[in-house]
Amino acid sequence: MQRGTIARIDRPEAIQALIEMGCCLGESVKVAHVTPAQGPMAIFSCGRKIALRREAARALWIELAES
Repeated sequence: MQRGTIARIDRPEAIQALIEMGCCLGESVKVAHVTPAQGPMAIFSCGRKIALRREAARALWIELAES
């Protein structure tokens, strides 16, 4: 699965909710699960598994880690 670091959050109105879930700038994340047909996805961040709607996930800019 892909991993990287949160570089930017594009939706100002969603920043507080994402921060409360553990999605902070500079935080390492790893894709845990992706559902088909535009369903939610899950990431690991801050030692927790977090489910995100695709709309919220699209607001996160991730700098991919080199493998």
